[in-house]
Parts: sequence; C-alpha cells; structure tokens
Amino acid sequence: MIREIHVKDLQVGMYVHELGVRWMNHPFLRNRFRISKPSEIEKIRACGVATVRIDTRRGADVPAPAGPTKQELAQQVAACKTEETRPEEKTAERMREDTARCARIYRETLPVVRQLMDEVRSGGKIDAHRVSRQVEQLVESAIRNPSAAAAMANLKGHDEYTFAHSIQVSILSLALGTQIGLGKDELTLLGTGAMLHDLGKASIPLRILNKPGRLTQEEFRLMQTHPQRGVSHLTEKGRGSRPEVLSCILEHHEKLNGTGYPRGLSEPEIGLLPRIVSVADVYDALTSDRVYQRGTTAHNAIVILYGLRNLHFDPRILNAFIGLVGVYPVGTMVRLNTREIAVVVSANPREPLRPDIEILTDRDQKPLARAQLVRLSEAEATRGSARRTIAGPWASADGARLLRITGSSFKDAAPT
Repeated sequence: MIREIHVKDLQVGMYVHELGVRWMNHPFLRNRFRISKPSEIEKIRACGVATVRIDTRRGADVPAPAGPTKQELAQQVAACKTEETRPEEKTAERMREDTARCARIYRETLPVVRQLMDEVRSGGKIDAHRVSRQVEQLVESAIRNPSAAAAMANLKGHDEYTFAHSIQVSILSLALGTQIGLGKDELTLLGTGAMLHDLGKASIPLRILNKPGRLTQEEFRLMQTHPQRGVSHLTEKGRGSRPEVLSCILEHHEKLNGTGYPRGLSEPEIGLLPRIVSVADVYDALTSDRVYQRGTTAHNAIVILYGLRNLHFDPRILNAFIGLVGVYPVGTMVRLNTREIAVVVSANPREPLRPDIEILTDRDQKPLARAQLVRLSEAEATRGSARRTIAGPWASADGARLLRITGSSFKDAAPT
C-alpha cells in the first residue's frame, strides 16, 4: 500500500516510493529505493521535503500506535455528540490559536534577548543555557504548527530591530528546520544559534549599527567582523555554548559560491544549520524596516531569495522555505483573477501558488460584511465562472482598514 508519512517517521527498512522532488534534485541513484542505513534518512531530510510516500508492500511500515484507553474512547464519543465545526473553520481557528501562542512566546523572549545584548555591550558574562530554555518553548510551537510559527515571524511589530530580528530569525529557522525533518535536539541547537546569530553586533558601535546612510568601506569591514565577535564573546565569557550553535553565529553570512564572510567558505564547507539560518536571516532583513530603508513585501523577498538560489543559498533549503511560507507568504494582500481582494492566511507547501486565503471584497472591490475563508487548492469553479487564482500582490493604504472591517482572522495575529 502506498502511504504518505512525515520525514521524521522514516526508518531503515522502509521502501521510498516517491520523494516529492525531481531525480536531478536528490542525491540517490534511483527515485524508488529501500532505506538501508540512517545516513540515507539524513539525505532525504536534506532534500527539503516534509513528507515522502512509502510502499508498505515492499518495505517496513510506520509502527501502529497503541489503541485508545476506555477513558479516551469515552471522550471521543462525547466529542462526537457536540456540534461539529466545519473543517475549514477548525483549520482557521487552530491557525489563530497557534499563531497567538507563538506571539506570546515572542513577547516573553524579547526581554531575554535585550538583556543578553546589554550584557555583551557591558562586557559581562552571558548564559547560552538561558537562551536555550527560551528556545525550547519556540521549538514546541514550531513542531506543533510550523506554518503558524512562520506566519508569526512575518508579523512585524515596532520593537527595536536587533532584538526583534534575532527572535524572528530563530522562529523562521525553527519552522524551516521542522519542515525538513530535524529532530528536537537539533532544533534546539538551531533555534539557539539563530537567536544568537547577531550577538557580535552588540559590540559594534551604535553610530554604525544605526547609521541612516551608506556605510563607508571601513565601517562595512568593521560590521563584517560581527560573526567572529559573537563567537569570541560566547567562548570567552559565555557558558553552555555548543559547536553547532557557534557555527550558526560564525557561518550565517557565508555563501555557496564562496563570496560570503568572514572566511569565504564555499558549499561543501558550510554546515546545514548555518544554511538554514542564512535563509531566515536574509528573508527577515529584507522584510523589516531599518533605519536606512523600508522593508520590502514578503512576496518580493521570496522573489529576491529565489534569484540567489545556487549562488548564495542552498536550493533544497530555499525550496523548503518557499514551501513553508509560500510564494505569497501569510499576511500578503493579493488580487484574484476575479478582481476580489484577499489576504493569505495559511501557506500550502504542496501547491505554493494556491494557499488558503480570506476574501475581503466582492468583484467590485467593495468590502464584504465578513471575510470568507477559501482554500484555493480545493475551491472549484461554479458553472459559468472561472476558478479563483492569485493574479498578484495588492498594495494599498486601505489594507489594514479592510482587514479590520471584514473581521479577518489575520488582524488579531500581530504581536504587541
């Protein structure tokens, strides 16, 4: 029997029927094969896919879970008697809850990062364990719903950039790590390294960090030392640092083609975790307002990142990231082929161009009384009408008001 499973459930002895990527984009000789050793599972995870299809007739199956207890059965029966909620409403509600949960952890983490940076500036000691404890909460949130975690990171608040950026890169990295099937321990190391990736900037003069104009060559060279500064501070005055965490700090500005800094490493020399942090770091930097420039749209950031695949970014990791956040990331206002205006509320990894949306206006672009949730992957055209597709991003100063007056679920998700 052919069945689809998450990559985290892969085991030696399973027969891979379909990887979900083209032959030229994976390292195996055949598209279909039996997993014979753990290293092959790691290679599958590195392909950037969240799920694979296995053939249980030709290989092992996922072990069956234990049956429910009498108490659990009773609870299930009781739940069946309650009024049922439409599946799409359950999905939207869960997305709201998980995004709100992640936003709460974000708010709790912000003062931790702020204090950490202050300690570096004052030359004090720092405790990586304290960061890891905070990251463990984010790991749970990312595992529960990576799409919600990525959506939260897209919601820009008004916090100081350096602090907010560190947390948002950690959240995006964890969501991406979950997407490609990293285990819980690896995710904790990844999230910690991502949160500390710009630690060295705390020892860069504020006049350079916050300079509204273009940096001089001397200032830029000084800025490029922040990876080594972060590693030095953590190894000399910190405790609880791990090599995997240090590699995220030191290598997150390295590029596959060897043009990055500080060491000019090329593809074989850059670790998996720093490759993940690199994508998250650039994406968040592009979409954030800085002292010297306004952030671009999430959709435009994806276009820029995609143009740098194979040059700066690992294409498999980048493809997994695009599958996670979508070609039109959560929160993007879009115009449909029907002239309706909508907001993306959930990405669709299998069909990135057909995410879940909430329609906000009619075809004359008049606001609806209430936002209408539609899954573009499932929505079929009614007789005599065209199937809805996204025509492109829509930008207007009216966007926030439109979300508010239509009661969109997206309007309440931003961290405060």
